[in-house]
Amino acid sequence: MNKASLMIVDNEELVLQSLVDMLETQGYSVAPFLSAEEALNCLNEGRKHFDIILTDINMPEMDGYHLIGEVKKSCFSDIKIIVLTGFGSIDSAIKAVKLGADSYCQKEQDPELLLFEINKLVEQIKMQEDLNALQKEAGNNLLYLFDSSDPETRKVYEMAKQIASKDVNILITGESGTGKEIISRFIYNNSGLNGRFVSMNCSAIPDSLFESEMFGHVKGAFTGAHKDVSGFFKQAEGGVLLLDEIGELVPMNQAKLLKVIEEHYYYPVGSSERQETNCRIIAATNQNLQKKIEEGSFRTDFYYRLNTVTLKLPPLRERRGDIMQLAWIFIKQFARKYQSDIEGISEDGEKVLISYDWPGNIRQLRQTVERCVLFASGKIISAELVKKNITENSRGHFSDIDGSSSSLFRDAKYKFEKKYFTKILESTSYNINEAAALSGMNRTYIYKKLKELSL
Repeated sequence: MNKASLMIVDNEELVLQSLVDMLETQGYSVAPFLSAEEALNCLNEGRKHFDIILTDINMPEMDGYHLIGEVKKSCFSDIKIIVLTGFGSIDSAIKAVKLGADSYCQKEQDPELLLFEINKLVEQIKMQEDLNALQKEAGNNLLYLFDSSDPETRKVYEMAKQIASKDVNILITGESGTGKEIISRFIYNNSGLNGRFVSMNCSAIPDSLFESEMFGHVKGAFTGAHKDVSGFFKQAEGGVLLLDEIGELVPMNQAKLLKVIEEHYYYPVGSSERQETNCRIIAATNQNLQKKIEEGSFRTDFYYRLNTVTLKLPPLRERRGDIMQLAWIFIKQFARKYQSDIEGISEDGEKVLISYDWPGNIRQLRQTVERCVLFASGKIISAELVKKNITENSRGHFSDIDGSSSSLFRDAKYKFEKKYFTKILESTSYNINEAAALSGMNRTYIYKKLKELSL
């Protein structure tokens, strides 16, 4: 990263200016504030991005403790904070660190010590940015959830890739656990937008607080409004706002959102100052919105404004051929996470997984596999353990896998194994030793499988 952007808060003007002069000579971008209130307003208004806040503790009206608390409970909680203390005030520094400050430095100390603390936090920020980049890449790779043998799932995957960079509103439908937020994040990661991805759950916001949460409010707008607060639209400026569980909104609040989506501006509660918005809207629901329209609980105009493009995610029971592919991915993930020597799942265990209808879909499968990896007593997950972890945590049903239905298991297993081993071989340029190392299987077993699968 380039030199960090610093916010300095101190009510002593001479101290403030000396800090500004010193840090600017080091190449930092510095913004000084004589009060915590002024600094907090700057953050809430989103006038500038800051990497690190340097703040005094003892200030009139709002002190440094209060400022730290407000920052850490806001959407700016990732900003690093250094507390500037007077000589001998170690207790106040400890209190500040407990509130969320990242470091402290005495004002009377050698300025080089302050520069050292700042540089240390800059390195931490850089490391976090690198990690975020890796997580973003991993987020894109989560589309293995949709790398499917099912034609409908592949269609959703291809549509998501096609529209990711297009500025259109998207409605994602599907049962709980089918991956609606994951595909939303994929669209965001490939959109080229510089703003944030902000997810809000419509069912979690009381109707009385809807406008304040969505559009923000100004100080004094209502009892308890002690400061300006940014809403979800402000937080998602230049990025993506995911309106999850959109079907839970009452028609009155649907109308308020519709107006903002159509006109691209809003007014924070208690303010007459118009705020422009340019965030991209993705809505998601597990409900049948057409049925809600017929019942009169969902507005037709709002529905058609949201679904310029609709992505419908099928439930896992309709893509049984993908169950073992997903299960193996989760087994490898959790084996690494928990440092387990789990090598796989028994054939009867695979039958149990494939025969279950998975009402919680991919999320439920993932949680089931995680529990199995945690509690397995050997290197192979048994059918008994699989069934125990399913039946103790769900009320779903098992399909009959005897007789003619047994072909479902054989077909699903064959498709998964052929796809899995083909990918392993292609990624290692058909080097069997590397394929064995990557998959965690021995060479003899891989040769056996290649012969069975005619690869």
